[in-house]
Amino acid sequence: MSTSRALALSALVAIGLTAVSRADDKNGLGSHIGLGQPISEGDVKPWDITILPDGTNLPPGSLVALSVAEPPRLRGLTSLGSGGDGRSVPFRIRGPRWQILYNMSYDGTCTLVVICSGPSATVTNLATGEVVDQFDLGEGDGKSRVVRSGPGIYQIDISPGSDTTRWQMKVDDYY
Repeated sequence: MSTSRALALSALVAIGLTAVSRADDKNGLGSHIGLGQPISEGDVKPWDITILPDGTNLPPGSLVALSVAEPPRLRGLTSLGSGGDGRSVPFRIRGPRWQILYNMSYDGTCTLVVICSGPSATVTNLATGEVVDQFDLGEGDGKSRVVRSGPGIYQIDISPGSDTTRWQMKVDDYY
């Protein structure tokens, strides 16, 4: 038998079975198949609900699962201070921008009395070797520097000035 004749015969058999089963199915709910039992409109009614965003029509005692995206926020990554070697551990930034918070003070009188030479920071992208930021640590508490270099692995190196200082630094990622 050719492929086209077999397809035609299969189509006729399918059409015939459909016609027989429709004629056999008096209530339109598939009762002739013998699987399960017919379901009435009254059986469906308790399950046929529309729940509005404000919770209207929610059956009493129902549990609702809510998925919410957490808004971006600053998250602490690492810190370093003048007691160490002046280099941060490598750290991974996930967000588009991040922040360096620091405090710095001079110990005693500056060498040139009027002008003080304090530490400076260099921020390097370790994957590319590119210096993404450089700045002097100004004297005071609660100083901050925002870096908009995007995701990557970075490291901060602190070069001491000629005057003695105390400083602390913290890195926060914004994601």
